Amino acid sequence: MGTVNLNRFLDTLASPLAKLLERREDALPLNGVDYAIGFGIGMRENGEPSLLSEGVARRCTELFKAGLAENIIFTGGLYEGSVTEAKAMKDIALALGVPEERIFIEEFSRNTYQNAVHVLSLMRQRGLEREGLTIATVGQNLHAGRCYYSFKKEAPSSWKVFLKKAYSEYDPECTSRRLTFEWRFLPWEIIWTILFRIKPIRSLIF
Repeated sequence: MGTVNLNRFLDTLASPLAKLLERREDALPLNGVDYAIGFGIGMRENGEPSLLSEGVARRCTELFKAGLAENIIFTGGLYEGSVTEAKAMKDIALALGVPEERIFIEEFSRNTYQNAVHVLSLMRQRGLEREGLTIATVGQNLHAGRCYYSFKKEAPSSWKVFLKKAYSEYDPECTSRRLTFEWRFLPWEIIWTILFRIKPIRSLIF
């Protein structure tokens, strides 16, 4: 059995557990949300977004075009090369017709908790923060729960936070090995979902 076929076989074994761990997607208000926040998840060596990051960008764009998100914030910093996850996702949204003035990017974070903290900092700096904001966090399906919980824990209590998911293929060309196949990402996600709920751990990570 070839390496790729073996990995796909292991993905088949891992998928039922991954489905059990996924948090259900939320229904958004009929008038949509103020911001969709797209959490980057990997890049390729050639500076292109991974299939997972591309899926997040496309999902945010779908929400915008459907009138369910007034603005988009993409978050994700450098891994390898010179293009950040946030910039790569913004380029996809622009190519799909989202106006540039409706897109904000956060390019300094290196993990999911930092995504949440730095996005909130960006919103304060740009004067986007106000009482009663509605937010949709958008993450790759297995990652979406951690994106949601990380942001909701840090957001002001008056904000309403909803979870939306992007469904993407795992990417054998991603520079982050754990994002190349689902069976590799699954144990990582289980461990970090637990650790991110412990405040002292979150403080150490940031």
